[in-house]
Amino acid sequence: MKDKQIPSLAIALHGMDGRTYKTMVMYFQGPCKAAAVVVDDSEAAVAGMVDADTNTGKQLLHQWLAQPSLSRPLIVLSKDHWSQPELIVGEKPSRLNNLLAAFAAV
Repeated sequence: MKDKQIPSLAIALHGMDGRTYKTMVMYFQGPCKAAAVVVDDSEAAVAGMVDADTNTGKQLLHQWLAQPSLSRPLIVLSKDHWSQPELIVGEKPSRLNNLLAAFAAV
């Protein structure tokens, strides 16, 4: 009997520098056991992810929240607490269980 493979969640990373981007790709493949996969094409993404602790990330987050209707869920990585109901918050430093719970919430 073959194991049924659960498809990976397609996530677009927003506003992350090259090093952080590569780190997230490896983290998704390694510890997350491919529960999610980074996609470059925002159209193919089921969810977005932003690091709200960077200047670029904060700007993107505020732009995202200013939209009248969100096109897809957004996972926010931050040391700070965000209480907007439309956001899925993953605390930093990222812990595996916390990140997997954020994926499951999408």
